[in-house]
Amino acid sequence: MFKAIYSQCSMPFWIDVAENLAKEIKIEPCYWTGIDYMKHPVEKKFPNVIFHDSIRAVRGIPAPECENLKLPAIGQTLFKELAFCESIALQMMSRIDPANIFTYEDRLRQYQYYVRYWNGILEHFNPDILISPREPHIIYDYVLYEVCKKRGIQTLLFQETPISLLVYPVGQFESGSEILISTYENLKKSKKDVVLSDESEKHLKRLSGNYSDALSAYSFGQPFKLKGKSRRRIPVFDAFVIKTDKIVSNPHNFVSEIQKTIKGFSRGLKIYDKQKGIDLKDTRWSYPEFLKMKRRGKIKVKELKKHYDSLTKQPDTNKPYVYVALHFQPESSTCPLGGVFVNQYLMVDLLSKSVPENWQIYVKEHWGQWKTEARGERGRDPKFYDDLISLENVTLIPTSIPSFDLVDKAKCLATVTGTSGWEAVVRGIPALIFGYSWYQGCEGTFYTPDEKTCKEAIFKIEAGYKVDKKAVRLFLKAMEKVSAKAYLHPVYEEKADFSPEENIISVTNSIKNYIQKQGVLKNV
Repeated sequence: MFKAIYSQCSMPFWIDVAENLAKEIKIEPCYWTGIDYMKHPVEKKFPNVIFHDSIRAVRGIPAPECENLKLPAIGQTLFKELAFCESIALQMMSRIDPANIFTYEDRLRQYQYYVRYWNGILEHFNPDILISPREPHIIYDYVLYEVCKKRGIQTLLFQETPISLLVYPVGQFESGSEILISTYENLKKSKKDVVLSDESEKHLKRLSGNYSDALSAYSFGQPFKLKGKSRRRIPVFDAFVIKTDKIVSNPHNFVSEIQKTIKGFSRGLKIYDKQKGIDLKDTRWSYPEFLKMKRRGKIKVKELKKHYDSLTKQPDTNKPYVYVALHFQPESSTCPLGGVFVNQYLMVDLLSKSVPENWQIYVKEHWGQWKTEARGERGRDPKFYDDLISLENVTLIPTSIPSFDLVDKAKCLATVTGTSGWEAVVRGIPALIFGYSWYQGCEGTFYTPDEKTCKEAIFKIEAGYKVDKKAVRLFLKAMEKVSAKAYLHPVYEEKADFSPEENIISVTNSIKNYIQKQGVLKNV
């Protein structure tokens, strides 16, 4: 029997997936992290598992059963090997720092606790594999992932794509999918025309059309809803939920549900944002404090937008230029997927020093950065914009300009990992990619993490390189061959044209096939 840690598996279907894997390839969960409402059903199905509420995990509070676990000492060697992990983890902590009060000393202390705790958990339970729905991005799970790699423990996570709910498993997000790339290379060698699914054809047609149609292909702003599970919920201040199905079935439940929510508020909101002067593990936000924090965030976002708008200029699209599509931050698309380019200034600075003298660099902010409910104030500072325009060939441009208008006239597009890079190559424009994207390796993309690769790519583009759209279609065909149709997050469930039972089978088979084909666990 193999042992697995299930990290951030907070949708109920994961319990069925874990049960299937236990029966079919003898992988039994020994430790599970997720949202607290998963605790009872997980422990009911797997009585011997240790369940760790993800909010407690972020705060640095051990699982109750592990409070007295003696953590082994860690010397310089492991911390030295984890130096890059440390830099990313400290940056990642910005997502739980609402007012720039999480000092470097506090962040370092918190990071070192994560390393000690999760190293101790791995030594105690000795798991064979770490399974996660996606790239780790809420700090503790990223540290867990990195420590697993250092200890030689297999990791498996999924890469989500915006194409027809196609997902595929990878061992490490930094390495991508070898199976995908080899399938793609074989398709290119065959030189045969391919037939794509109707969904993929529609996807390409949308991205080849106007910008508003392309936006409809994605799932931004969808409500949090779990279909068929009697779990329709309305988020209340990121912490509590009102179960509307209970109220609809019996209006008399309205009072009791409101009373439960008020009682919850009096106990303190279950969120992991850092409070001033209070250790992270002791965080207890009251309702008024939470509202005050949200108001301050909204004010800061408005001030950021006002500052950005004051610095923008209309682009001259008759000049040769690189269009830089900034990411919304804080988000996993740049941290951890961007590596050092989580600081997007580094990307723009590298471009600024790599393009020909007559080229311009037009930088446009992500529209989501101004959504007051999205915590965008934690991912930007006015100095960021000031630093960008200090580069002589860099111009900030209005967010009102449709992206496709900028893409179509650009020499190339630059992004860390954004879907904008995929959109560009579909429209026949090369894309410079600075992080680890799901479409990396596709025709028209250039991975440019340093000055050498960046200059080489730009030289090739300036010399007249053209994107082969047939090769882009082949990449999409390769995606269809190696991917499964599945949803891994509630926001995508209502878009699924298949049942929850089919989703369970799809995810189970993806994990099982990956483990067996890659031989990551012996005798499976």
